[in-house]
Amino acid sequence: MILEEFVGANGLEFRIVECGSSRMSDIKEFCKACKDDGFQNNSSLSALKIGKWGREEKWWAVYFNDKIISLSGAHYLPHLHKDCYVIAYRLATLDSFKGMANDIMSSRMLTCFGMGRMLPHMADWCKLRGAKYIWDYSLENITFLKKKYNLENII
Repeated sequence: MILEEFVGANGLEFRIVECGSSRMSDIKEFCKACKDDGFQNNSSLSALKIGKWGREEKWWAVYFNDKIISLSGAHYLPHLHKDCYVIAYRLATLDSFKGMANDIMSSRMLTCFGMGRMLPHMADWCKLRGAKYIWDYSLENITFLKKKYNLENII
């Protein structure tokens, strides 16, 4: 399902989609491209751990033309708290598209596909799943999430 279409840097047109089983061949191609770019955590479906959390995970992709150029996931994280989810899991953008989510170069949040574009979709999904705590690895993301979602429980 297409969630958003937008124009990024240099007038390039992108779209964000929710990934399901029908997108697996595209994800495999993305993994191969990631491997070629030297990424370890995104070099294969097993490295991504797609399916490990079953219904408690979701994946999003940014497409340019008919190819995935950025991918990220979210999943349940019960060992931290029964109402905790992690976002930006295995986030990767192909090297040739880094920084191209927006023409504005003043903020990494705006130029990064994961943080600037997919993050709101990930946070919305977690909230729909009942998340009271959201784990993320970036201080920039934590500040954004606290402001947008009025959450104090961002880890």
